[in-house]
Amino acid sequence: MADAKTVDELMQRYPRRRAELEDRLREMNLAASQARYLPVVARRDWVVILNERGDVAGYAPFDGFL
Repeated sequence: MADAKTVDELMQRYPRRRAELEDRLREMNLAASQARYLPVVARRDWVVILNERGDVAGYAPFDGFL
């Protein structure tokens, strides 16, 4: 969890996709203030969304390597 970044950073990097990320967070029953993210190495750009305890809540299609 120490390496996880705030979802606000992801929203700042992708302001045009903010609504998409907010929709994903709603599907995960998470507020942006509760969520963190880590990049995922995959064939496409994805991040894993973590809840406030560091548990995996879900995934979102964003490039998390800032």
